[in-house]
Amino acid sequence: MDSKIPPANTQRLLLGEAILSATDVRVRRTLLKICGKNREAHLIACSELLTDPAPSASSASGTGQKRKRFEVCMKCKKEYNVEQNNDEACAWHHGQLLFINDDHDIWIDYDDRVYGPMDSKENQEMWPTAFLWGCCDKRADAKGCIISAHMPRPSKKACNRATSPILVE
Repeated sequence: MDSKIPPANTQRLLLGEAILSATDVRVRRTLLKICGKNREAHLIACSELLTDPAPSASSASGTGQKRKRFEVCMKCKKEYNVEQNNDEACAWHHGQLLFINDDHDIWIDYDDRVYGPMDSKENQEMWPTAFLWGCCDKRADAKGCIISAHMPRPSKKACNRATSPILVE
């Protein structure tokens, strides 16, 4: 039996593919545009991306304004839900990644004239066993040696809005 997908479903699938392949900036701009033109979309975005103020913040300021539900931690560089942040939520390293040595097995056929310097960000990610954290002497892919609460990155409000690709309110 040969069944055809209705045009509405075809368009929905195509839109899903377009969203998944679009750049982050394009998706954000599109979402801001949709939220600016459609109240229901605005309310959905608010319920997904905003949350109630922290108990101490609302009682101190008395405003009760919503806050961002998700932040990116400046320590571990991961996104986290502010409602689930606690003193044991973040694992991070306070040291620098150190190059082990050029005698490591990974570097046997490595030619820095072809591939560039061994001690590069790409190599640290590709071959974490060849690098150690200076703070704990653990491999680059090891869980952080310091446990703490997540710390949000500084707000983008300080950015120049004229050159910023996304307006942050």
